[in-house]
Amino acid sequence: MPDEDMLNREMMVDKKLSIADIAEKINHEFADDIICIFNDDNAEKLILRLRIMNDDAPKGEQQEDTAEEDVFLKKIESNMLTQMALRGIPGIHKVFIKSGKVNKLDENEGFKPDVE
Repeated sequence: MPDEDMLNREMMVDKKLSIADIAEKINHEFADDIICIFNDDNAEKLILRLRIMNDDAPKGEQQEDTAEEDVFLKKIESNMLTQMALRGIPGIHKVFIKSGKVNKLDENEGFKPDVE
């Protein structure tokens, strides 16, 4: 996946999201499995790095389980792109704000139109 398509600054500003909000949500969803490292929102290029925490390997040793890590990364990617809600209420996709006139009872003047 190209880097340019992943963190679109205009879309993040439009949705009122910061890169710290996204990293916090990812850290909350994958508590001990992933650590997020990110740069500042004002940086020229927005970068969010995910580090897989592997508790099985002793310090200083690298494990050769790259196939398992690839499968794990594909599952995480699929989960993030399809199921993780960054903001809002899950299941609600669009909301319209409607203001209308309602008749309210005023003790002195009777029914009077009012804007809600």
